[in-house]
Amino acid sequence: MFIQQAKKLIFKGAVSKLWGWKEPKTTLFPAFWGNFLPDAKFILIYRCSWAVVDSLYRRGNDPIFHEPLVSLIARRKQEAPIINPMFLLGTQDNKKVNFNLILPKSSLDEPSLFYVKGLNSYRHSFIQLTFSEVLELYQKLEARAWSSGDRIDWAWQEQNVESTYRMWAFKERDSFQQQFHQAQEQIQQLTHERDSFQQQFHQAQEQLQETEKTLEKVRKELDSSHQQSSQIQKQLELLQKQYQETQQQLQENQDALQQSQQKSRDLEEQLASKQKEVIEIQCRLEETEEVMWQSQDLLNETEDSLEEYQKQVAELENELKQTQIQFEKTQTELNQLKFQQDLDQQELTDREREYHYLVWEGWCAYKKNDWETMVNYLQQSLEFTSLTRSQTIISWIELFSQYATQESKVLDINQFIDSEPWQTLIKRMRGVKRSRSSHR
Repeated sequence: MFIQQAKKLIFKGAVSKLWGWKEPKTTLFPAFWGNFLPDAKFILIYRCSWAVVDSLYRRGNDPIFHEPLVSLIARRKQEAPIINPMFLLGTQDNKKVNFNLILPKSSLDEPSLFYVKGLNSYRHSFIQLTFSEVLELYQKLEARAWSSGDRIDWAWQEQNVESTYRMWAFKERDSFQQQFHQAQEQIQQLTHERDSFQQQFHQAQEQLQETEKTLEKVRKELDSSHQQSSQIQKQLELLQKQYQETQQQLQENQDALQQSQQKSRDLEEQLASKQKEVIEIQCRLEETEEVMWQSQDLLNETEDSLEEYQKQVAELENELKQTQIQFEKTQTELNQLKFQQDLDQQELTDREREYHYLVWEGWCAYKKNDWETMVNYLQQSLEFTSLTRSQTIISWIELFSQYATQESKVLDINQFIDSEPWQTLIKRMRGVKRSRSSHR
């Protein structure tokens, strides 16, 4: 699952020439990412140990971070420049990296959040007394991060460690005493507020009990009224139901009488109408028989003409189909000739010319919705290019977009790269790349 997600991330990012992400945990898995991005660059930020301690105190959580960063720096000296954040506060240039990054117009940092206590803090003294190896590692990082022309601040090494540590103990005691007195004052204030709230709560409980008694009395009276109202309502509903039933029976009887009378009149009218229709039908039957014999003769003549017309239409359709096939063939040959002339005008090697020709053939197959032929042409083009897998994919997409623009067609790139034939081609590319590597 993680491999598929990593490949998908790389595939989306490979469209851009310069891309990446900010995630410190990436340094915990350099071997994993090295399998997919062997040429990846790392920018590593480090801080002095007492600044880290101050940050952890300010955040108030449990830090878990170990040594993979150091091993990554040792393995990738050129690809992984390391930077002290204090360097970023003083300058904003690209001399630490080997490529130009677009610098923001306004500052994105908050200087107040950086560690600025300097030598007045006790923590670097405490670290020097208890964890001297941490300071040795910090000195190595400083020597690696700053260039020969930079001025490194080593003043903390000249500090009297034991004196600073004793002063810290007294300062911490005074601070704890002050916090203790403040906490006692807060406890007294909270106790007073609690007593006041308890008194208000008892008063509210007494008022609530009186209200509940009154509510119970009103509820009993309301229940009695509801019972009387229910009895009256039932009697009224019974009378109304009886009245509706009587009205319904009367209406049904009236409707039945009207239907009987209307049915009798309708039958009389239908009888007279049927008699008249019988006479008319007999007359029409005689006329129809005469017309039928005339129509039969005309039908025979029409069938003969229709057969002859159908033969002519079939011949014309066949000629039209042959003309369309010949036109498509001629159009394809003209496009091939024009594309070949365009390639001849460019200064390309034979391999580059064959690569462009195969990609163009894949575009022609794509226009015909022949995905399988398109995939075969693009796969054949891999034999005539020295581009990397990502560069080849970008080249295909750019050439398809160029052909679409020249022919005034619209190429939906997102739909194109999400299609099943395209994904199948990408899987085949991995097999081709591995096969090349094994032959080498």
